[in-house]
Amino acid sequence: MIAASLVGCGGSGSSDPQLPDSVPTENVAPQHPGDIAIALSEKGIGDDSRYYYYLTGQVDGSKAGNNGANGALDANGDPLQIKNVRITLDGETIEHDGGDGMPNLIIDDGAFELASSHFRVMVQPRVYMDELVNETTKTLQITYDVSDGELATERVMTVVIQGADVPPQFHGNVEHTITKDAANAPQSFDLLEGVTDGDGDDLSAVDLIPADDNLFKDADVHSVDGGDLILDLSSVKDSIPFGVSTPLVYNYNVFDGLRKVPRQVVINVFGVEDIPGAPDVTEYVLNKTVQSTDALTRIDLLEGVSDAEGDAITAFDGDFAAEQAYKYGFSFEGNELVVDPHAFYTLAVGEQQTVSMTYRLKDSNDIETDGFRTVNVTVVGAESNLFVDTFDNYNFEMPLALPIHCPWGCGAAPYQTEGDAANGNGSMLFEGSTLLRLPNDNLPDMKVDTKYYLAYNLKTGGAAPMTALSTIAGNLPDIGYKFWFSPRPAYNNAGEWDEAILYLDTGEFGNYQLHAMINTYGAENISMFLFNGSGNDDIPPLAMDDYRMVEFGHIDSAIHDIVADDAGTFEDLTAAVSVDGGSATVSADAAANGTAGGLAVDTTGAAGPVVVSLPVSMGAVKPGARFAVSMSVTYTNFSDNYANDASTPVGVALATASGDTISTVAQTYGGYTMAPTVLLNEATQASSEGIDWENETVTLELSFTEANAQYNIDNVRVIEIP
Repeated sequence: MIAASLVGCGGSGSSDPQLPDSVPTENVAPQHPGDIAIALSEKGIGDDSRYYYYLTGQVDGSKAGNNGANGALDANGDPLQIKNVRITLDGETIEHDGGDGMPNLIIDDGAFELASSHFRVMVQPRVYMDELVNETTKTLQITYDVSDGELATERVMTVVIQGADVPPQFHGNVEHTITKDAANAPQSFDLLEGVTDGDGDDLSAVDLIPADDNLFKDADVHSVDGGDLILDLSSVKDSIPFGVSTPLVYNYNVFDGLRKVPRQVVINVFGVEDIPGAPDVTEYVLNKTVQSTDALTRIDLLEGVSDAEGDAITAFDGDFAAEQAYKYGFSFEGNELVVDPHAFYTLAVGEQQTVSMTYRLKDSNDIETDGFRTVNVTVVGAESNLFVDTFDNYNFEMPLALPIHCPWGCGAAPYQTEGDAANGNGSMLFEGSTLLRLPNDNLPDMKVDTKYYLAYNLKTGGAAPMTALSTIAGNLPDIGYKFWFSPRPAYNNAGEWDEAILYLDTGEFGNYQLHAMINTYGAENISMFLFNGSGNDDIPPLAMDDYRMVEFGHIDSAIHDIVADDAGTFEDLTAAVSVDGGSATVSADAAANGTAGGLAVDTTGAAGPVVVSLPVSMGAVKPGARFAVSMSVTYTNFSDNYANDASTPVGVALATASGDTISTVAQTYGGYTMAPTVLLNEATQASSEGIDWENETVTLELSFTEANAQYNIDNVRVIEIP
């Protein structure tokens, strides 16, 4: 049944008169630009729960402009009226007592509310959150006449609310390891570990059954309590194989009340025994979890280990599982496993990867414990995109949830596409407009004196847009506002999705072009602007997707440097540096910032580019990874070659021995000491696809193409960034 109720007196109502430039001598019917079509997700947009649309407004339901611009208007200047209102909800007629005019009416417990005073419809899509799923919608259609009291023109407003039910989400299965001794008492395992539900539904684990190869599939050893697996192996303890790990696998479904998603739980039972005099191990398996954005983590391999005689204990024979995808980011150092979670920045948010290392334990008398101990380190992909918290539709997956607009009447509004996206299903089509604006409320606040990048995916048949990010560093008027104006990004793949990226440095001498107080330009101009000729001068439209802003200036470049053995610091004055063409010599005279040494590069007499190569740690470069390369560089004899200050290039590339590269260009300026940072993206800048980076010898190559030039370089660092 459809619930509707009148909330006040009906009537024809009226709006403010519209005044055209010239009034016809005879009465003409009101005009409008077309029917109104509105699409909303049941979740709404951001934190807003109510949305207002106007029957005399623009085609997207927003208010008409001055004198009825882009909305309904009457050329004679007569007040507009709404007449002959007919309403359906999912095709079923809604009766009302508004007479011939606009009714005041509430439909479906406030999902829709019509108000005659403003010819307005208020929509609360969240009323339907418990009713709609992905495949269902609610459609309100209002057919009415826009009248001047004598003549009328029919118009239709259609509001579609799309269901957005989300099934339970998780990455990977549940896996735990216990020892044979744990079989003395029931053990509990969380079957909903790592599970989220975008709708907030209550979750449960159902339909649990042992896998066919489960050693105890026919034994009464398991039960489910809500979301927990209860495993009682006391009755089968003597059947647990000795000295090996036995996996007990169970299949089950994660259930949100509507959808079931299959998952497995694997309990590895390790059969070991006590050795007299050997170190005592309370748990043969250490399970540790870190986030990909965490700092360098040291895991104590002697945790939970003791020796009754007080002898010193040593961890030895550390060995990583042969099937691990890569081991870079892990090192076995003494009695610690050192983990660099940043080696896992390529993990998607919530995605997990577990790296396992086995090792043995002994005391100072060389008495060893039975079997191997295992440490499992699970790295969880963490969110680093700052837009996630400020712009709900940063990935354009929410239908028509676009705060982006053209601020100064410069063309058609953007709209959302479906089925053509860099990722997911939706993107934004930038068509017929020269300028779009994302308001400051949707921009992440930026800290002073750090580094960020702004990136987005785009696809166009012509020129890419120019981005002007006029945003806030510190978000305080007394700190001021910094503005970045990007060039049009390089875009060479017409008709294909590619990434544009803008590096942002909020330091005192950062790469912004303008620094101003808010009263210089006004708060409305603290925004992100996108300039493009789309729809003008035969420039084709373009699509954009996946806005991304990431902070990386807080990452310690010394700790996370992938240049092997600190080779880019040039602190060893006796070290030889690989150079092709010209010369490169480690020297105290080339040092920057009071360091012991730097690298003096001289291109004099070189027949081509002079290339300095620095070693990169094996396995540090991976498919899909991003990197920031920083350095100190001075073109020391610039004035010998140029009369006026100018920028000159330094090529930067990660290169394999077989010739594959990820490359870009840094810039020096005049003879000044510069500290450029450049960004590399394996996914978009690699010279070819399918490069086996992790098994290749990789170097960082710095290329100097200026003839008869001398440079001092120092503090060359490369870090992986989110």
